[in-house]
Amino acid sequence: MDDPVSELAAFRAVAETGALRRAAARLGVSTAHLAHAIRRLEQRIGARVIDRSAETVTITEHGRALLDRASSALADLERALRASEAEDGEPAGRLRIHTTPDIAEMLMPNVVVAFSLAFPLISVDVEAADDAPDVLYPGFDLAVRYNARIVRGLASKPIGAHQIRCVTAATPGLLRTLPPIAHPDDLLAAPAIRVRDAKGASAEWGYTQNGKEVQVSPPARLTVTRMQTALEAALAGVGLIYAYEDYLAPHLDTGRLVEVLRPWSQSNAGPLVFYAERPPLSRTVRAFLSFLDASQARERRTQLAST
Repeated sequence: MDDPVSELAAFRAVAETGALRRAAARLGVSTAHLAHAIRRLEQRIGARVIDRSAETVTITEHGRALLDRASSALADLERALRASEAEDGEPAGRLRIHTTPDIAEMLMPNVVVAFSLAFPLISVDVEAADDAPDVLYPGFDLAVRYNARIVRGLASKPIGAHQIRCVTAATPGLLRTLPPIAHPDDLLAAPAIRVRDAKGASAEWGYTQNGKEVQVSPPARLTVTRMQTALEAALAGVGLIYAYEDYLAPHLDTGRLVEVLRPWSQSNAGPLVFYAERPPLSRTVRAFLSFLDASQARERRTQLAST
């Protein structure tokens, strides 16, 4: 999900640290995701905000003007998100979130960055495990899952996009060595990078077109347990990768990866955040849920404005 708040948070971190790597380390995201956020921000305003070099970055005149204006706008957003709080004072404390490794890598960085900007006194702790259950672990405030079953005593709401598009991609160099890939069955003759879950199974790659669904299991040149490892291998030209669009977007934008089978791309339901249904909820949980509501309302307004 392209979020202007996340983009501004990324830009402010770069401006304060003077380097992409240091800013990425501060925000707990990859350098590629941070660079993608900066590019999206520049596309959004139609001007460069930083000049990049190998080690440092320089803020442009447009960038400095944006920082001056954004400080006030971000403060207004923080006040709006806290308006629903009944108690006096700013929400503070610790928010512990349990999720799966793929969600932690592909979704949580953008959400956590924007939330941390809006609520700087809340310390967010994200823990990922392959064997994440459909219930809250003791000591955790929230659980974020895909396709989780309904559990008595827990409520849920979407976190991020309601539908997430799956993308198949590879480097231009690798694709030049392969026969054209026009149908999912063509993947059976192509090298793939497969991601194995905690039980040792690799999920099939799903596609759909004109109501027809196809599931394929491409031959694995490499099998890994982490999506980040799969991405690094795909960027090195080892094989094709199958992942969510937002995760691959920085590399699709730069051309390091090229999408194939776009007409066949399939969208899956986005993840849900689960929390204890019975009140009272902690202030940190209520702040996070209010933040999600505000972000989704802003996204709906953006979509309506673009139609």
